[in-house]
Amino acid sequence: MSGSGKPFGSTYETGQPFEFEFTSENLIQGWVEALPLMKEGGRAQLIIPSRLAYGKIGKEASIPPYSTLIFEIDLLEVKKMANNK
Repeated sequence: MSGSGKPFGSTYETGQPFEFEFTSENLIQGWVEALPLMKEGGRAQLIIPSRLAYGKIGKEASIPPYSTLIFEIDLLEVKKMANNK
């Protein structure tokens, strides 16, 4: 949910979990800091200030500049990436 109070995405609606590779390049800083503190099967509400999210730029039309973001997260599983080197 963005600072405007409007949801900008929900995996509960689709019934499909959100899968991603955990890197600081593809996640906002708030997630980079919070996710390592979680355990598989854990649930958390993240309230991420704009300085740890999209700051003064915002993101597209759905997240205005300086928005505090709220996420409700159920961490289902942590998968190890195969190292192809």
